Amino acid sequence: MSGKRDTEIAMGACQVNKKADGGLPDGDIAKFRKSLFIEHLNKREAVWEDSPGSTASVRSVREEAQNNWDRFVSESDQPDGHLLLYPFEVTADGQVTTRTECFPDTEAKIIGSEEALLVEKITT
Repeated sequence: MSGKRDTEIAMGACQVNKKADGGLPDGDIAKFRKSLFIEHLNKREAVWEDSPGSTASVRSVREEAQNNWDRFVSESDQPDGHLLLYPFEVTADGQVTTRTECFPDTEAKIIGSEEALLVEKITT
């Protein structure tokens, strides 16, 4: 939050009764979701449009995000899109590990560090 990195905001949206003839939603929210896939991954995949909530779609997006991370950290290649897999893993028992200590283009730590004292105005 120091201003050295872009940030993203998560949001949720629902548009009831906007389904194509018994199929997937086709209202403004569905169109917005599809445009986000295209914008962030810089490509179209049928599985993202035909079954966006499927395991196959999730795996496909994750694979693209991993490929983009691999290209981002390489010295000779640029990512195809700007959705990257965040460089940490959480194990089944809740342990967090990182692939690298800092983001490759800054000195920003991936996990950060604990502070002994947080100012109440910042946390409330």
